[in-house]
Amino acid sequence: MISRKAVVMLIGLFLSSLGVSFSIKARLGATPVGVCPAVFSPYFGITTGTGMSILLGLFFIAQMVILKKEFRSSHFMQLVATVVYGFFVDLTSGIISIFPDSTLWTQVIYCGLGTVTLALGVFTMLKAEFIMLPQDALVKVISVRYNKEYGKVKIVFDSLLTIIAATGSWILYREFFQVGIGTVVAAIFVGKIISGLREIKGLNNLLDRVISKPIPGRVVKYEGIQHMDLPKTISLLYRKMNIELNERLMKIGLSNAQSRLLKHLYANGGMTQADLCKELGMDKSTVAKALIPLEKNGFVSKTVNPDDARSYLVTLTQKSTKMIPKTLEIVSSWTKDVTSGMTEAERELFYKLLHKVAQRAVVICKNGKYRKKCTCQKTCVCQ
Repeated sequence: MISRKAVVMLIGLFLSSLGVSFSIKARLGATPVGVCPAVFSPYFGITTGTGMSILLGLFFIAQMVILKKEFRSSHFMQLVATVVYGFFVDLTSGIISIFPDSTLWTQVIYCGLGTVTLALGVFTMLKAEFIMLPQDALVKVISVRYNKEYGKVKIVFDSLLTIIAATGSWILYREFFQVGIGTVVAAIFVGKIISGLREIKGLNNLLDRVISKPIPGRVVKYEGIQHMDLPKTISLLYRKMNIELNERLMKIGLSNAQSRLLKHLYANGGMTQADLCKELGMDKSTVAKALIPLEKNGFVSKTVNPDDARSYLVTLTQKSTKMIPKTLEIVSSWTKDVTSGMTEAERELFYKLLHKVAQRAVVICKNGKYRKKCTCQKTCVCQ
Protein backbone atom coordinates (compact mmCIF):
# COMPACT_ATOMS: atom_id res chain seq x y z
CA MET A 1 0.00 0.00 0.00
CA ILE A 2 2.78 2.42 0.99
CA SER A 3 4.77 1.65 -2.16
CA ARG A 4 1.72 2.35 -4.32
CA LYS A 5 1.11 5.63 -2.52
CA ALA A 6 4.77 6.52 -3.00
CA VAL A 7 4.50 5.91 -6.75
CA VAL A 8 1.37 8.08 -7.00
CA MET A 9 3.12 10.73 -4.90
CA LEU A 10 6.11 10.70 -7.26
CA ILE A 11 3.79 11.11 -10.25
CA GLY A 12 2.16 14.06 -8.51
CA LEU A 13 5.55 15.63 -7.73
CA PHE A 14 6.63 15.23 -11.35
CA LEU A 15 3.44 16.77 -12.74
CA SER A 16 3.61 19.62 -10.24
CA SER A 17 7.24 20.35 -11.12
CA LEU A 18 6.34 20.20 -14.81
CA GLY A 19 3.70 22.85 -14.16
CA VAL A 20 6.27 25.08 -12.46
CA SER A 21 8.72 24.63 -15.35
CA PHE A 22 6.06 25.42 -17.97
CA SER A 23 5.08 28.59 -16.10
CA ILE A 24 8.73 29.71 -16.01
CA LYS A 25 9.15 28.85 -19.70
CA ALA A 26 6.12 31.02 -20.54
CA ARG A 27 7.80 34.13 -19.06
CA LEU A 28 4.40 35.53 -18.17
CA GLY A 29 4.92 34.97 -14.46
CA ALA A 30 5.80 31.83 -12.52
CA THR A 31 3.37 30.08 -10.18
CA PRO A 32 3.24 31.46 -6.60
CA VAL A 33 5.36 28.62 -5.18
CA GLY A 34 7.83 28.78 -8.06
CA VAL A 35 8.10 32.55 -8.41
CA CYS A 36 10.74 33.10 -5.70
CA PRO A 37 13.13 30.41 -7.02
CA ALA A 38 12.54 31.68 -10.57
CA VAL A 39 13.50 35.23 -9.54
CA PHE A 40 16.41 34.64 -7.16
CA SER A 41 18.09 31.49 -8.57
CA PRO A 42 19.62 33.18 -11.67
CA TYR A 43 21.04 36.00 -9.55
CA PHE A 44 22.83 33.59 -7.20
CA GLY A 45 23.96 31.31 -10.01
CA ILE A 46 22.03 28.22 -8.91
CA THR A 47 19.43 26.11 -10.71
CA THR A 48 15.73 26.72 -10.20
CA GLY A 49 15.41 23.26 -8.65
CA THR A 50 18.11 24.05 -6.10
CA GLY A 51 16.42 27.35 -5.31
CA MET A 52 13.12 25.49 -4.88
CA SER A 53 14.72 23.01 -2.46
CA ILE A 54 16.21 25.87 -0.41
CA LEU A 55 12.85 27.65 -0.23
CA LEU A 56 11.03 24.48 0.82
CA GLY A 57 13.76 23.87 3.40
CA LEU A 58 13.02 27.28 4.91
CA PHE A 59 9.31 26.39 5.06
CA PHE A 60 10.28 23.18 6.86
CA ILE A 61 12.29 25.12 9.45
CA ALA A 62 9.33 27.46 9.94
CA GLN A 63 7.18 24.44 10.85
CA MET A 64 9.74 23.37 13.45
CA VAL A 65 9.65 26.85 15.01
CA ILE A 66 5.84 26.96 15.13
CA LEU A 67 5.24 23.38 16.30
CA LYS A 68 8.13 23.23 18.81
CA LYS A 69 7.51 20.17 21.02
CA GLU A 70 4.67 19.02 18.78
CA PHE A 71 7.09 18.53 15.88
CA ARG A 72 7.35 14.83 15.01
CA SER A 73 10.19 12.85 13.45
CA SER A 74 7.79 11.76 10.68
CA HIS A 75 7.83 15.38 9.44
CA PHE A 76 11.40 14.83 8.22
CA MET A 77 9.91 12.86 5.33
CA GLN A 78 9.03 16.26 3.89
CA LEU A 79 12.75 16.80 3.28
CA VAL A 80 12.82 13.71 1.06
CA ALA A 81 9.94 15.13 -0.97
CA THR A 82 11.77 18.48 -1.07
CA VAL A 83 14.92 17.00 -2.61
CA VAL A 84 12.93 14.95 -5.12
CA TYR A 85 10.81 17.96 -6.05
CA GLY A 86 13.88 20.13 -6.63
CA PHE A 87 15.38 17.40 -8.83
CA PHE A 88 12.16 17.12 -10.83
CA VAL A 89 12.03 20.90 -11.36
CA ASP A 90 15.51 20.82 -12.92
CA LEU A 91 14.67 17.68 -14.89
CA THR A 92 11.46 19.08 -16.36
CA SER A 93 13.14 22.41 -17.08
CA GLY A 94 15.70 20.53 -19.15
CA ILE A 95 13.00 18.54 -20.95
CA ILE A 96 10.93 21.54 -22.01
CA SER A 97 14.02 23.56 -22.95
CA ILE A 98 13.92 21.74 -26.32
CA PHE A 99 10.51 23.29 -27.04
CA PRO A 100 10.34 26.36 -29.32
CA ASP A 101 11.30 29.72 -27.84
CA SER A 102 8.41 31.68 -26.50
CA THR A 103 6.28 33.69 -28.90
CA LEU A 104 3.06 35.32 -27.78
CA TRP A 105 0.96 32.25 -28.61
CA THR A 106 3.42 29.75 -27.17
CA GLN A 107 3.64 31.87 -24.02
CA VAL A 108 -0.12 31.59 -23.57
CA ILE A 109 -0.02 27.84 -24.26
CA TYR A 110 2.86 27.27 -21.82
CA CYS A 111 1.07 29.36 -19.18
CA GLY A 112 -2.10 27.28 -19.61
CA LEU A 113 -0.17 23.99 -19.55
CA GLY A 114 1.68 25.13 -16.44
CA THR A 115 -1.53 25.93 -14.58
CA VAL A 116 -3.27 22.68 -15.58
CA THR A 117 -0.33 20.34 -14.93
CA LEU A 118 0.40 22.03 -11.60
CA ALA A 119 -3.23 21.53 -10.54
CA LEU A 120 -3.16 17.91 -11.72
CA GLY A 121 0.06 17.31 -9.80
CA VAL A 122 -1.27 18.80 -6.57
CA PHE A 123 -4.50 16.83 -6.98
CA THR A 124 -2.54 13.59 -7.46
CA MET A 125 -0.41 14.25 -4.38
CA LEU A 126 -3.53 14.93 -2.32
CA LYS A 127 -5.03 11.63 -3.47
CA ALA A 128 -1.86 9.78 -2.44
CA GLU A 129 -2.15 11.03 1.18
CA PHE A 130 1.52 10.15 1.61
CA ILE A 131 3.77 13.16 2.23
CA MET A 132 2.95 16.87 2.14
CA LEU A 133 5.36 19.32 0.57
CA PRO A 134 6.67 21.82 3.16
CA GLN A 135 4.77 24.80 1.70
CA ASP A 136 1.42 22.99 1.97
CA ALA A 137 2.31 21.58 5.39
CA LEU A 138 3.27 25.06 6.65
CA VAL A 139 -0.05 26.54 5.51
CA LYS A 140 -1.86 23.71 7.30
CA VAL A 141 0.21 24.16 10.48
CA ILE A 142 -0.52 27.91 10.56
CA SER A 143 -4.21 27.29 9.90
CA VAL A 144 -4.55 24.72 12.68
CA ARG A 145 -2.26 26.38 15.24
CA TYR A 146 -3.86 29.82 14.96
CA ASN A 147 -7.35 28.53 14.09
CA LYS A 148 -7.55 30.39 10.79
CA GLU A 149 -9.45 29.34 7.68
CA TYR A 150 -7.14 27.29 5.45
CA GLY A 151 -8.21 29.00 2.24
CA LYS A 152 -7.53 32.47 3.64
CA VAL A 153 -4.12 31.44 4.98
CA LYS A 154 -3.25 29.99 1.57
CA ILE A 155 -4.21 33.23 -0.18
CA VAL A 156 -2.11 35.33 2.22
CA PHE A 157 0.79 32.87 1.92
CA ASP A 158 0.82 32.92 -1.90
CA SER A 159 0.37 36.69 -1.94
CA LEU A 160 3.34 37.14 0.41
CA LEU A 161 5.56 34.97 -1.81
CA THR A 162 4.52 36.99 -4.85
CA ILE A 163 5.22 40.31 -3.09
CA ILE A 164 8.67 39.10 -1.98
CA ALA A 165 9.46 37.94 -5.52
CA ALA A 166 8.20 41.18 -7.09
CA THR A 167 10.21 43.31 -4.66
CA GLY A 168 13.35 41.24 -5.16
CA SER A 169 12.90 41.26 -8.93
CA TRP A 170 12.67 45.05 -9.05
CA ILE A 171 15.68 45.51 -6.76
CA LEU A 172 17.87 43.02 -8.64
CA TYR A 173 16.78 43.50 -12.25
CA ARG A 174 14.84 46.77 -12.30
CA GLU A 175 11.93 44.88 -13.83
CA PHE A 176 9.26 42.41 -12.74
CA PHE A 177 11.16 39.33 -13.91
CA GLN A 178 8.99 36.15 -13.72
CA VAL A 179 6.27 38.06 -11.86
CA GLY A 180 3.20 38.80 -13.95
CA ILE A 181 -0.19 37.73 -15.24
CA GLY A 182 0.84 34.06 -15.18
CA THR A 183 1.34 34.27 -11.41
CA VAL A 184 -2.16 35.67 -10.99
CA VAL A 185 -3.67 33.06 -13.34
CA ALA A 186 -2.08 30.21 -11.37
CA ALA A 187 -3.16 31.69 -8.03
CA ILE A 188 -6.78 31.96 -9.20
CA PHE A 189 -7.28 28.85 -11.29
CA VAL A 190 -5.15 26.08 -9.73
CA GLY A 191 -7.60 25.69 -6.84
CA LYS A 192 -10.60 25.81 -9.16
CA ILE A 193 -9.10 23.14 -11.43
CA ILE A 194 -8.39 20.90 -8.43
CA SER A 195 -12.03 21.26 -7.35
CA GLY A 196 -13.10 20.29 -10.86
CA LEU A 197 -10.81 17.24 -10.87
CA ARG A 198 -12.45 16.05 -7.65
CA GLU A 199 -15.72 15.77 -9.59
CA ILE A 200 -14.28 13.54 -12.34
CA LYS A 201 -15.30 10.10 -11.07
CA GLY A 202 -13.29 8.17 -13.65
CA LEU A 203 -10.01 9.84 -12.66
CA ASN A 204 -10.73 9.50 -8.94
CA ASN A 205 -11.68 5.84 -9.28
CA LEU A 206 -8.53 5.13 -11.30
CA LEU A 207 -6.25 6.67 -8.68
CA ASP A 208 -8.14 4.94 -5.87
CA ARG A 209 -7.66 1.57 -7.58
CA VAL A 210 -3.96 2.22 -8.13
CA ILE A 211 -3.44 3.23 -4.50
CA SER A 212 -5.52 0.55 -2.78
CA LYS A 213 -5.50 -2.43 -5.19
CA PRO A 214 -4.70 -5.62 -3.19
CA ILE A 215 -1.31 -7.24 -3.81
CA PRO A 216 -1.66 -11.00 -4.55
CA GLY A 217 -0.14 -13.15 -1.83
CA ARG A 218 0.04 -10.32 0.70
CA VAL A 219 -3.57 -9.36 1.35
CA VAL A 220 -6.26 -11.82 2.34
CA LYS A 221 -9.10 -11.60 -0.16
CA TYR A 222 -12.50 -10.73 1.29
CA GLU A 223 -14.55 -13.93 1.16
CA GLY A 224 -17.63 -13.11 3.21
CA ILE A 225 -18.90 -11.50 6.36
CA GLN A 226 -17.50 -14.29 8.53
CA HIS A 227 -13.98 -13.10 7.72
CA MET A 228 -14.58 -9.40 8.42
CA ASP A 229 -12.80 -7.83 11.38
CA LEU A 230 -15.67 -5.52 12.38
CA PRO A 231 -13.83 -3.45 15.04
CA LYS A 232 -10.94 -2.88 12.64
CA THR A 233 -13.29 -1.90 9.80
CA ILE A 234 -15.25 0.55 11.94
CA SER A 235 -12.03 2.02 13.32
CA LEU A 236 -10.67 2.47 9.79
CA LEU A 237 -13.89 4.17 8.67
CA TYR A 238 -13.80 6.54 11.65
CA ARG A 239 -10.13 7.46 11.24
CA LYS A 240 -10.43 8.13 7.51
CA MET A 241 -13.63 10.09 8.05
CA ASN A 242 -11.96 12.23 10.69
CA ILE A 243 -8.94 12.95 8.48
CA GLU A 244 -11.01 13.86 5.43
CA LEU A 245 -13.61 15.94 7.27
CA ASN A 246 -10.89 17.86 9.11
CA GLU A 247 -9.33 18.67 5.72
CA ARG A 248 -12.63 19.82 4.21
CA LEU A 249 -13.90 21.71 7.27
CA MET A 250 -10.54 23.45 7.68
CA LYS A 251 -11.53 25.64 4.73
CA ILE A 252 -14.20 27.30 6.89
CA GLY A 253 -12.07 27.35 10.04
CA LEU A 254 -13.51 24.29 11.81
CA SER A 255 -12.45 20.80 12.82
CA ASN A 256 -14.69 17.73 12.73
CA ALA A 257 -15.10 17.77 16.53
CA GLN A 258 -16.04 21.46 16.47
CA SER A 259 -18.58 20.93 13.68
CA ARG A 260 -20.23 18.14 15.69
CA LEU A 261 -20.64 20.48 18.65
CA LEU A 262 -22.11 23.25 16.50
CA LYS A 263 -24.55 20.91 14.75
CA HIS A 264 -25.73 19.48 18.07
CA LEU A 265 -26.25 22.94 19.56
CA TYR A 266 -28.08 24.00 16.41
CA ALA A 267 -30.47 21.06 16.73
CA ASN A 268 -30.97 21.17 20.51
CA GLY A 269 -30.41 24.76 21.58
CA GLY A 270 -28.27 25.80 24.55
CA MET A 271 -26.68 22.99 26.56
CA THR A 272 -24.24 22.64 29.42
CA GLN A 273 -20.77 21.31 28.73
CA ALA A 274 -21.55 18.17 30.73
CA ASP A 275 -24.67 17.51 28.63
CA LEU A 276 -22.66 17.95 25.44
CA CYS A 277 -20.16 15.36 26.65
CA LYS A 278 -22.91 12.87 27.41
CA GLU A 279 -24.97 13.46 24.25
CA LEU A 280 -22.00 13.29 21.88
CA GLY A 281 -20.10 10.55 23.70
CA MET A 282 -17.01 12.75 23.93
CA ASP A 283 -14.77 13.13 26.99
CA LYS A 284 -14.56 16.42 28.88
CA SER A 285 -11.08 17.33 27.66
CA THR A 286 -12.07 16.89 24.00
CA VAL A 287 -15.18 19.05 24.39
CA ALA A 288 -13.29 21.70 26.38
CA LYS A 289 -10.50 21.79 23.80
CA ALA A 290 -13.03 22.18 20.97
CA LEU A 291 -15.00 24.92 22.77
CA ILE A 292 -12.03 27.20 23.53
CA PRO A 293 -11.34 28.28 19.91
CA LEU A 294 -15.07 28.29 19.13
CA GLU A 295 -15.70 30.80 21.91
CA LYS A 296 -12.56 32.78 21.06
CA ASN A 297 -13.66 33.17 17.43
CA GLY A 298 -17.23 34.07 18.27
CA PHE A 299 -18.92 30.81 17.22
CA VAL A 300 -20.39 30.05 20.66
CA SER A 301 -21.12 32.01 23.82
CA LYS A 302 -21.40 30.95 27.46
CA THR A 303 -24.06 32.26 29.84
CA VAL A 304 -24.90 31.31 33.42
CA ASN A 305 -27.30 28.36 33.54
CA PRO A 306 -30.60 29.68 35.02
CA ASP A 307 -31.30 26.21 36.46
CA ASP A 308 -27.89 25.84 38.08
CA ALA A 309 -25.70 28.90 38.66
CA ARG A 310 -22.66 26.64 39.06
CA SER A 311 -22.70 25.75 35.35
CA TYR A 312 -22.87 27.57 32.04
CA LEU A 313 -25.06 27.15 28.98
CA VAL A 314 -23.23 26.94 25.67
CA THR A 315 -25.22 28.52 22.82
CA LEU A 316 -24.61 29.34 19.17
CA THR A 317 -23.97 32.88 18.02
CA GLN A 318 -25.46 34.44 14.91
CA LYS A 319 -22.09 33.99 13.19
CA SER A 320 -22.04 30.21 13.66
CA THR A 321 -25.75 29.84 12.85
CA LYS A 322 -25.03 31.25 9.40
CA MET A 323 -22.24 28.68 8.95
CA ILE A 324 -24.38 25.64 9.75
CA PRO A 325 -25.71 25.17 6.17
CA LYS A 326 -22.13 25.15 4.80
CA THR A 327 -21.03 22.73 7.52
CA LEU A 328 -23.90 20.37 6.73
CA GLU A 329 -23.08 20.62 3.03
CA ILE A 330 -19.45 19.61 3.63
CA VAL A 331 -20.40 16.62 5.81
CA SER A 332 -23.10 15.61 3.33
CA SER A 333 -20.62 15.74 0.45
CA TRP A 334 -18.27 13.38 2.31
CA THR A 335 -21.16 10.99 3.02
CA LYS A 336 -22.10 11.10 -0.65
CA ASP A 337 -18.50 10.42 -1.71
CA VAL A 338 -17.95 7.51 0.67
CA THR A 339 -21.21 5.79 -0.39
CA SER A 340 -20.94 6.64 -4.08
CA GLY A 341 -20.56 2.98 -5.04
CA MET A 342 -23.98 2.08 -3.58
CA THR A 343 -27.44 2.23 -5.06
CA GLU A 344 -30.07 4.31 -3.25
CA ALA A 345 -31.61 1.14 -1.81
CA GLU A 346 -28.22 -0.14 -0.63
CA ARG A 347 -27.43 3.22 0.92
CA GLU A 348 -30.71 3.31 2.85
CA LEU A 349 -30.22 -0.28 4.05
CA PHE A 350 -26.64 0.50 5.08
CA TYR A 351 -27.78 3.47 7.19
CA LYS A 352 -30.50 1.41 8.88
CA LEU A 353 -28.16 -1.48 9.69
CA LEU A 354 -25.40 0.84 10.89
CA HIS A 355 -27.86 2.60 13.20
CA LYS A 356 -29.10 -0.77 14.46
CA VAL A 357 -25.56 -1.97 15.21
CA ALA A 358 -24.73 1.31 16.96
CA GLN A 359 -27.81 1.09 19.19
CA ARG A 360 -27.01 -2.53 20.01
CA ALA A 361 -23.45 -1.53 20.94
CA VAL A 362 -24.85 1.09 23.35
CA VAL A 363 -27.03 -1.53 25.05
CA ILE A 364 -24.16 -4.01 25.33
CA CYS A 365 -21.85 -1.34 26.75
CA LYS A 366 -24.48 -0.29 29.28
CA ASN A 367 -25.37 -3.77 30.50
CA GLY A 368 -22.15 -5.70 29.84
CA LYS A 369 -20.07 -7.36 32.53
CA TYR A 370 -17.11 -5.11 31.69
CA ARG A 371 -19.12 -1.92 32.21
CA LYS A 372 -17.41 -1.04 35.50
CA LYS A 373 -14.04 -1.02 33.75
CA CYS A 374 -15.16 1.47 31.10
CA THR A 375 -12.71 4.40 31.12
CA CYS A 376 -15.33 6.87 29.91
CA GLN A 377 -17.98 6.22 32.60
CA LYS A 378 -18.56 9.91 33.32
CA THR A 379 -19.10 10.94 29.72
CA CYS A 380 -19.95 7.78 27.80
CA VAL A 381 -23.29 7.65 25.99
CA CYS A 382 -23.74 4.18 27.49
CA GLN A 383 -24.98 5.72 30.75
